[in-house]
This record gives sequence, C-alpha cells and structure tokens, in this order.
Amino acid sequence: SSPAFANGKIYITGMVNGQGVLFVIDKTGKKIKQYEYGKEWETNFPGARSTVTVSGSLAYLYSGLGNLACFDLDSEKIKWHVDLVGDLEGSNITWGVTESVVVDGDRVFCTPGGKTNNVVALNRLTGEKIWACPGLGELSAYNTPLLIKLPARKLLVTMTASHILGIDTSTGKLLWSYEQTNRWSVHANTPVFSDGSIFCFSGYGQGGVKLKLSSDGSSV
Repeated sequence: SSPAFANGKIYITGMVNGQGVLFVIDKTGKKIKQYEYGKEWETNFPGARSTVTVSGSLAYLYSGLGNLACFDLDSEKIKWHVDLVGDLEGSNITWGVTESVVVDGDRVFCTPGGKTNNVVALNRLTGEKIWACPGLGELSAYNTPLLIKLPARKLLVTMTASHILGIDTSTGKLLWSYEQTNRWSVHANTPVFSDGSIFCFSGYGQGGVKLKLSSDGSSV
C-alpha cells in the first residue's frame, strides 16, 4: 500500500501477525497510533495492499480479502463493516484485492467483482448499498477507479478483467464499455483523464489506449 496524507498526518496500512493495521504517523515520522482493522492477505505476497482513503474523521480500509471497514478516527472504533465477497456476492482475485475505494459526497465506490454487484456505491456513513452496477460481470482487476466530474454528470471509470467501464455515479447505470484485455486480466493502473480523453494502460502483452470521451460522458 501507499501512504495517504490528510488532517496534517500520514496514514499507511500494514500487517502484524496476520492482522491489518492502520498506522498514523506525524510529519516528523513519529508513530502516533495504530489500529487493527481485521485479518489481512497472507496467501501469496502477504501484506496490506490498498491505500487507506481518509475523508474527514473517517478512514476507509479495504483488505486484500475483500472486507471494507469504515473506521472513526475520533472514537477509534469501526463504524461499519461490509464483506464485499460474502455480503455482496463478490469474487476475490488471484493476488488479493488492491483497489483503494473512492469517496465522493455521501458515497463510497468500490468493485466487488460479482455478477450482480460488480461495481457498487455504498452510503459512506452507514455502509448500506445505494446502487449496484452489474457491469459486464467480470472480476475486478487490481486498479482504483477514477472519478470524472463533467458538467452533465459525474462518471466513474474503472477497468475490470477485460474491459474499461464508464458508470454514471448518480444511478449506477453502465454508460459504455471498451475491450481491454491482457494475458493475466491484471490492470493495476488507475485511468487518467485529460483534455476530454481517458488514457488507460495495461501490461502483460497489452499496451495503452486513449479514448475520446463525449462531452456528457455517455460514450467513448
């Protein structure tokens, strides 16, 4: 995982004795506190994978096992917890989930990778499902989605096993998809948006693609 910077502090996840741990560090490098958030990935290349997402006093911790926890930094307690594999019929992937969830307004977006709940929006204060997009029913692909704010709508762009997806964040409707395949169904890079175009890059026998996004985000 990579560090996150918020509230004048540094937040980073790790693993101690099989348990995921959120470390809080000040700007001098001194550890302030650490919190356990549950079991972490130990199967292959063990350790924490996802960068914590911090929004105000709440931290969103997504384990390699597919468990999403909302941690209250003030009360130092887990506010809510959702098992995206068990509760939302998702599917984990070979090297464990590495997605960092995206927060916008009252919503948190993530990719369980199931047939029905492929990409979901949850209430960031309660963990309740707001909408579920079936996408194309593919597994997730190790990347963090990109939130694009257009005049007409907000768009969530992510890569699943063999496709790039564009989803309306207000409704969960799949607006468009574009085939992007490689040998291992691994697309570990967050898409980039610039000058009206989306750039996605994959390794393992596949290169980059630049997609021209329509002005309202409804097509590429």
